[in-house]
Amino acid sequence: MLIEERVFFIHIPRNAGRHVISLLVNNTNKCEFYDFDKLIDGITLGHLHFPNYEKIFNYKNVIKFAVVRDPVTRFISTFSASSENNNLDIFNNQTSFDKFINKWRNKGGNNWFTPQVNFIDYKTKLWKYEDGFGKNFFEWLKNYFNIHINKTKNLKKVFNDMDYDNQKLITLTTQQKNLIHNYYYQDYKILNYEYI
Repeated sequence: MLIEERVFFIHIPRNAGRHVISLLVNNTNKCEFYDFDKLIDGITLGHLHFPNYEKIFNYKNVIKFAVVRDPVTRFISTFSASSENNNLDIFNNQTSFDKFINKWRNKGGNNWFTPQVNFIDYKTKLWKYEDGFGKNFFEWLKNYFNIHINKTKNLKKVFNDMDYDNQKLITLTTQQKNLIHNYYYQDYKILNYEYI
């Protein structure tokens, strides 16, 4: 999402992106390139990953930021919202888990299971989902990007809730979490999350 032609918000799926977009649309002058009806290189415009999103602002030097999330909680949110949320066979072993994720990653238009590090580059400023979206987040937006969030109540809804937003979240065992950790090891390393 391009904000006032100077800042780009990288919307990583299942990381509160629709909420952040609502905050930005309601509090800034001009926001564009955040819809989900258009595809670029086979990926939904609203969820483009690096370097695909650079095409929409013509590779200009803009400041970028993204919200990142612990890979296990992100996976739980993603899997619970997927159409295959009852397919627990994926947790049989690492091979079945990897095969499932890779199948989804190669599906046209859907990059929900793509590792978060594939969305960013070394210049992207990062906010951790776990730090919340209140006063500290607003201060961070103001200090780094000169974006002022004043309106937080009665926001005009940018997106309607989806059926999957109310799906019950799955509960995972330690062994199942290990499969996620092994697949998303780069997210843990680069995004500075500790695996417990």
